[in-house]
Amino acid sequence: MSKKKPQPAEPPKIKKGDWCRWSGRQHKVVNEQAKRYDAPIGGPTIDVAELAQWLHDFLAENALRLRDGGDSEISQTELDRAKLRQSTARADALELANEVRRGELVPREHVRRGFEVIAAQFRELGDKLGRQLSKKPADKAHQLLESTWSEVATALQRYFDVELENDPTDLGRKQRG
Repeated sequence: MSKKKPQPAEPPKIKKGDWCRWSGRQHKVVNEQAKRYDAPIGGPTIDVAELAQWLHDFLAENALRLRDGGDSEISQTELDRAKLRQSTARADALELANEVRRGELVPREHVRRGFEVIAAQFRELGDKLGRQLSKKPADKAHQLLESTWSEVATALQRYFDVELENDPTDLGRKQRG
């Protein structure tokens, strides 16, 4: 039985007054910074998760300036390239998430698990046939199932580049009595 992962708590929201007190800034200054930097600190409450995302995006977009202490001249071209890389990475991640949400893209782990379920069904069928047929027809049916599954597994691995946990030719290798 697998253990369920604990669900993350809802991200806290901070009252703006508390934020101003913690930051040592007046409401007016905080509002100006929110507007100037497009920071999510301009409303009556501040969503901590949204602020964390903004902070890391801001740091990434300004990495060259921050690394050099803001004193050296960084070309506008370098800044534009860094911003473009960040924007492209965010857009790519968003597109992948949207494709998964729309069902156009399936995570590799789900595909691998699906293949393992199919393999288990082949094994179960092989075992059932073995129990219901005499020795010789059962062996022939077992060979056909092994051969079919081997071809299916090879095709799945070739097309989806997914390694199956179980040996695809290990169908129902239980001792028959």
